[in-house]
Amino acid sequence: MSAGKGQEVEDPVRTSSSAPPDAGGSQRPVHPEPAPRGTIGVFRATLEGRFLECNEAALRMLNYDTQAELTTATGTTLFTDEADRVRWSSSLEERGRAIACEKELKRRDGSNLEVLVNAVLCRSPNGPDTIFSSPSTMSGWSMK
Repeated sequence: MSAGKGQEVEDPVRTSSSAPPDAGGSQRPVHPEPAPRGTIGVFRATLEGRFLECNEAALRMLNYDTQAELTTATGTTLFTDEADRVRWSSSLEERGRAIACEKELKRRDGSNLEVLVNAVLCRSPNGPDTIFSSPSTMSGWSMK
């Protein structure tokens, strides 16, 4: 679909005519509601399991107060099953990505947390390969 110079084009995927207009009169983007009690964390880590950085949601999910605290943890301390972590890491290294993998992680307080993980392996010619991951909480767990 084309428009003349200065004209806006409605993106049918991102907007809906049933969405109430914003103050300027145009349709607002429609975003799906998050799953109940669903939280999406984002982190970057090495293949060996050393955390490099994460967002606030990942800290809350794993019960850490700061990124500095989380960087002292490793994949071996966060996975409840070391053999599962090794299989997951090997598969990720071989395939380059992991989509919708159900995993059980161990929070800092020792309680278990079921997550659904999507991850991509980012290969680096100048340094270690890193994992970019976005675990999300399963609907049965609430952050309290």
